[in-house]
Amino acid sequence: MAAGTLVIASDKYKGAASSPEVCSYLARGFKKIAADWEIIELPQADGGEGTVDAVVNALGGEYRTDSVRGPRGNPVEARWGLIRRDNQPDAAVIEMAAASGLALLKPEEQDPFQTSTYGTGQLLKKASQAGAQEILLGIGGSATVDGGLGAALALGYQLKDSRGQTVQPAGASLKNVTTIDDSQVEQTIKQLQIEIACDVTNPLLGDQGAAKIYGPQKGASPEQVPQLEENMENWANLVEDFAGKKLRNRPGAGAAGGLGFGLMGLLGAELTGGAELVAGLTGLNSATKKADLLITGEGKMDGQTAFGKTPQVVAEIAQANNVKIIIGLAGAQGEGYRELYESFDLLIGLPRRPMSLEESIKETEKNLVDWGEDLARLLT
Repeated sequence: MAAGTLVIASDKYKGAASSPEVCSYLARGFKKIAADWEIIELPQADGGEGTVDAVVNALGGEYRTDSVRGPRGNPVEARWGLIRRDNQPDAAVIEMAAASGLALLKPEEQDPFQTSTYGTGQLLKKASQAGAQEILLGIGGSATVDGGLGAALALGYQLKDSRGQTVQPAGASLKNVTTIDDSQVEQTIKQLQIEIACDVTNPLLGDQGAAKIYGPQKGASPEQVPQLEENMENWANLVEDFAGKKLRNRPGAGAAGGLGFGLMGLLGAELTGGAELVAGLTGLNSATKKADLLITGEGKMDGQTAFGKTPQVVAEIAQANNVKIIIGLAGAQGEGYRELYESFDLLIGLPRRPMSLEESIKETEKNLVDWGEDLARLLT
C-alpha cells in the first residue's frame, strides 16, 4: 500500500498502559517501517479511567490536582483537566473515580452505606472556581451508592433530616433526608452545564437499578441491598419533587450508584454515551475521513465490546467514513470476540507468546511496539 494515513484511537489497557501510551507505543513501532505515513494519535476513553487524559491530550488542556475527600472521607489527591478556550467558556474534564472510586479503597473498606460522592462534588466546585462553565464528568469506577447526595452536600445543598439536622455524606443517609434546599448554592454552580459520560443504561431503582446491580459490586451484603433500595427510593422522591419531573427511569440514572440521577435532578445535567462523547471531543470523525488504516482497542475485547464500548464506537465511526482497514488490538481476547468481525477487518490479541497476565502487563510496551512494526510490514 502506498503511503497514507493511520489513525490510532485506542482506549487504555487497564493496569498496563494509559490510552496515550498505547497510541504512542503503536505509532513508534509503525514508524520504524512506514516513516512516510502520517500517523494521527487520538487516545480514547468511555467516561471511566483515562477520560481526563484523552480529552486533555486532544484539546490541549492543563492538569490540575486538588486534595479532596475520598469515598470514606479520607483525603485523596485527585487530578482533573481544565480546558482554556478562545471565544468560548472554559471547560473542565473530571473523572469521579479520582475522588470517589472503588480503586481508592481496600476490599475491607468497601461499604456503600458509608461511602459517598462528596469528593466528586468538591472537584465540580473546584472546576467552577477555576472558571469552568462547562464540565464533562466521567462516572465510571465508583465506590458509591448515594444517588449523588455527597456531591450535593459538597456543592452547598442543604440536606436536612426530620429534626432539621444536616445529614452526613454517606449512602446510609439517603433514608434520613426530608428536605432539599439550594438557597446556599452559588449561582456559578447552578449555571454549570454538566455533561455526564456514561456507558450503562440502568435505571435508578428496581432489579436493574443502582442498589441491586451495583450495590454488591461495591461491597453491599445481601442484607444491605434491600435497605439501599428503600433508601434510594426516598431520595428519588425528594429529588424528583425538587426537579419537578420524573427522572428515575432515564437510561443511565442508576449509573455510578445514582450520581447521574442526582446531578440530573439538582443541576439539570445531561447523560450521554461516554465513548461517543469522547470520540466527538477528540475529533475522531474528522480524522477518519482521511484515514486509510485505523487501529483501536482496549484491555480486553469480547462479545460485550459490541455494546457501546470504545473499540466498537470507534470502529463504527471508521466504517461510516469508509476507512479501508479497521484493526482491533486488545490486551486479551475473550469469549465471543469473533462476533466483532462485523465491524473489524482484523482482531489481534497482544501477547506474542504464551505468558502469564503479570508477564503480559510487564511487556505491554514492547508488545505494542512490535505489533506496530509488524502491522506496518503487513499493510504498507
